[in-house]
Amino acid sequence: MRILVTGANGFVGSALCRRLTEAGHSVIGALRSPGRTSLNTGIDTRIIGDVAGDPPWREVLPGVDVVIHLAALVHQMGKVTPSPDEYRRVNATGTRQLAEACARHGVRRMVFLSSVKVNGEGTPLEPFTEENAPAPLDAYGISKLEAEEGLGAVGKMTGLETVIVRPPLVYGPGVRANFRRLLAVVARVRPLIVPELRSKRSMVSLANLADMLAVCAENPRAANQVFLVSDNEDVTVSDLMQRLAHAMNRRILIIPASEGLLRFAAKVFGKEQEVRRLVDPLRVSPNKAMTRLNWSPPLDMNAGLAQTVEWYRGLSGSRDQA
Repeated sequence: MRILVTGANGFVGSALCRRLTEAGHSVIGALRSPGRTSLNTGIDTRIIGDVAGDPPWREVLPGVDVVIHLAALVHQMGKVTPSPDEYRRVNATGTRQLAEACARHGVRRMVFLSSVKVNGEGTPLEPFTEENAPAPLDAYGISKLEAEEGLGAVGKMTGLETVIVRPPLVYGPGVRANFRRLLAVVARVRPLIVPELRSKRSMVSLANLADMLAVCAENPRAANQVFLVSDNEDVTVSDLMQRLAHAMNRRILIIPASEGLLRFAAKVFGKEQEVRRLVDPLRVSPNKAMTRLNWSPPLDMNAGLAQTVEWYRGLSGSRDQA
């Protein structure tokens, strides 16, 4: 198949393009700008500019079978948080405009990388499933839900097949933000003492997410469906740090800790959002993908974490990377 990937030189896009070319697909990498990440040899790269502006879709989409839409506006540490209107412009309006262009130019299917934030921020009882009513709480999650709704509307009007994939936290070689900071803590802090936390969270490795997206492009049974995806193994933050430490040949000490005390300290120091990610459960069930698509994660979590640690150790000056 001929597959176009937007955001092809990003964290997920680079891994997905490798997965698709290895499977024998002809891949077009659509980029906002050339960037610093090079793509595999043999990928036809196109600079399209702002996905919500006026991309040259009439020149890029004819002859394409499937579009996998990864390009999105996300908040990055150290930068000003985008406004709700800017999230909506890029993530919702840009996605709908691309879907409309796909329908005009004969693209058969569009796969959209959404977010578990469409479901909500926490699962105190049961894991999220595709049957849960959307409950996004921030501007990013709301914009992703609006993108899903716009995509679905275009699909119903035109017959364009649509597939929506909602991942939780994604980790793997090249990861940034909080997970990369966690790698730095495990690698550098001595002695490493970790509070024992009991709330579990779902994650998905970069390799597993890329594989799932590729399957959604290929499998006829994915058409017009929503899928949650994960490594199918939930962990506490304490367990995650233990696994990372083991991959780094480090020992850590787990100590009992009151989650109430952590929440109080977070409120005092203005770190409520960060601590909530440590102590609030957020689990997703990938059962629908596993049954409907006969998909299973190619990597178990320990293998995915080992790949991530190997990449982190290979960074030039990784001791100073946070």
